[in-house]
Amino acid sequence: MAKDFKCVVCGRCHLKSRRKITTKALKQFVRKRIERNLEENDVICEKCRSIYRKTLKKVNNEQKVSNCLSECITDDSDSEFVINTEEAVSTKILSPKQIELNISSTHTSHRFCIVCKKEGTSRNKLCKVPLQARTQAFIKNAVFIDGNTRCCKHHLSEQLFDDTSPSSIN
Repeated sequence: MAKDFKCVVCGRCHLKSRRKITTKALKQFVRKRIERNLEENDVICEKCRSIYRKTLKKVNNEQKVSNCLSECITDDSDSEFVINTEEAVSTKILSPKQIELNISSTHTSHRFCIVCKKEGTSRNKLCKVPLQARTQAFIKNAVFIDGNTRCCKHHLSEQLFDDTSPSSIN
């Protein structure tokens, strides 16, 4: 009969993969968790090992931040600039989920031209506005044009708007 192996940290039995505790840092982590010395046959499960890896990454990131801040403070190039390291490390900067930009854009339509507002017919054929023309309108007029919008063919010359077309886009 096979011997059951038990995780030293969480006590889980019937481990699929038994992994011995080999590295010094891992041994120290386990000793802190179980508050006793380790034996030679002690094993750890993958869940507890992943918890160890996460704490190791967190500690490394905090050390990098504190090292960077201490380098900035020891640099005497700007003596007026002083950072409180404890305050800088403790405050977490969170990025917003969305950033709203006030950029004007055109309407998205397959039916009307975005420049002259004429309806597309069999006589007045519309085509999709190419990427180069959309980029040109964005750079010159700060107007965003969606990729599915259409315009008359006579407003374009070689994938770009002619001289008067970008200024008439609203």
